Amino acid sequence: MVDDAKYKNLQTDRGNIADTYLAVLLFIIGISSFYFSYIGDVDRAKVLTREYGFFETLSALFYVAGAIACAVAIWRHGSSRLAWIWMVFCVLFFGEETNWLQYYIGYSVPSVEQVNRQNEFNFHTLDFLPNNDKKVNAIADRSILAPQLLFTVGFIAYFSIFPFLAKIRPFRSIFDWFGWVQPSPRWFWATWSVLIIFFIATFYIVFNPTEQLLYRRHMLIETKEMIFAYAIFYYCVLILWSRGQKE
Repeated sequence: MVDDAKYKNLQTDRGNIADTYLAVLLFIIGISSFYFSYIGDVDRAKVLTREYGFFETLSALFYVAGAIACAVAIWRHGSSRLAWIWMVFCVLFFGEETNWLQYYIGYSVPSVEQVNRQNEFNFHTLDFLPNNDKKVNAIADRSILAPQLLFTVGFIAYFSIFPFLAKIRPFRSIFDWFGWVQPSPRWFWATWSVLIIFFIATFYIVFNPTEQLLYRRHMLIETKEMIFAYAIFYYCVLILWSRGQKE
């Protein structure tokens, strides 16, 4: 039988191994998907990034995996406000990514679809929200209220600003109350090294909207959303492991 000290060391070792593998996988997925969506064959990229295509399906699966990781953290280690918050977020993101499984189940909600720009059951493309059009020949509305931009700003704030705020004494008690989990250095470097490449390419297209590059824009957006989904799943795994190590 393994004593408590050895068990905690075992948890830490397993957590570090998982952290390393997930970081390497994030970097590989990020760079390879960037190549396919921005540099590789256009026709193949269209297949990968189309609606309900491979990349979008992967995004949905990553959110499911993230929700499961948070649920396991809650089940194994008791109530965790942060795990509850991210489990709800993952379910919400999964629903919006898949139009709440409307395509797969085949149901209809006319009251929502009639006020939706894409005639689908989701909330991020409702008519009253700023246009977040992903069409090939359009540049997205840069309004701060555009759902996609709100998501990006929220992601950047949570994973780049919050880690610093959590170390400042006036905010520390608030973060402790939520059970804050700091993103690991491996998460940080793998995620931001990939996303910075995507941001640079996206801004280049916005300010140099040639016909050829505009065809790549939608593909980059779908691919970047998949990287966001993987990074969130990765963070949820860190929540699971950190809960185990604190006990």
